Amino acid sequence: MLTSAAPAQIVFDLVAHPEAIQPDYFIFAIIGGGGLLLAALTRLAWLRGRPIGTTVLAVVWIGGMSYGAGIEISHVRQARDEVRTGMYQSVQGCLESFHPGKPYASKNVDADELWSVAGEHFEYGMGQVTFAWHQVEPQGGAVHADSWVSVDFMRDDDYRRNDILRLAVKQHACPKAPDILQPA
Repeated sequence: MLTSAAPAQIVFDLVAHPEAIQPDYFIFAIIGGGGLLLAALTRLAWLRGRPIGTTVLAVVWIGGMSYGAGIEISHVRQARDEVRTGMYQSVQGCLESFHPGKPYASKNVDADELWSVAGEHFEYGMGQVTFAWHQVEPQGGAVHADSWVSVDFMRDDDYRRNDILRLAVKQHACPKAPDILQPA
């Protein structure tokens, strides 16, 4: 139930700017730099006559890097195409559940912010490298337990999550959603 007559504020919008949907080239550069370092170490190992270990590591690293980059580039292209053709999904309403994220990057899901609206679940964290919305509440994120939201999103089947493309929020417009991860 929406209790605020104020208009929702758009806090994130890739729908209006599909050209902004880009892979994180900085991460590609770091991982690619690691591949070049491994290639140099492999060359050095060949010159010293002990090439097996570093050769295997370099091949695995470069193969894994190429595979991951290919998936990311494919996902970015798919996202741009879905935005340009209007094939993304939309939901709006008061939050059904909300768990605030942690203000630090983590590989663990317990640091992610989790919430649901209209039966769709959203999960993101500060440590994610993605074009989609991923700013958690403790770091100035716009979504709170009592927010009304309008979300345009696309499904990312590779990471099994919904990527937020546009987010509009009305603050303090709804009853506080329960934290489903906290014990009662």
